Amino acid sequence: MNKETLIKNYSLLKDNLSVVLIVPTLIGGLWQLIALANINTSFIRFFSLTQMIPDGILILFLMTLVYLS
Repeated sequence: MNKETLIKNYSLLKDNLSVVLIVPTLIGGLWQLIALANINTSFIRFFSLTQMIPDGILILFLMTLVYLS
């Protein structure tokens, strides 16, 4: 990658940082909700908002691996 491409990618990331952080967190929350529903729908009451952040980080990590490969 050349310097111009890196600057362009950094600028794009900086301008859309909130989207980059919110979308994986929402996908992680949806993943958690589906996993609880697959066990039993009564387990949905154990849905944890605090668990959405680690789930979002996991999704972001997986997306990064896919992008880099």
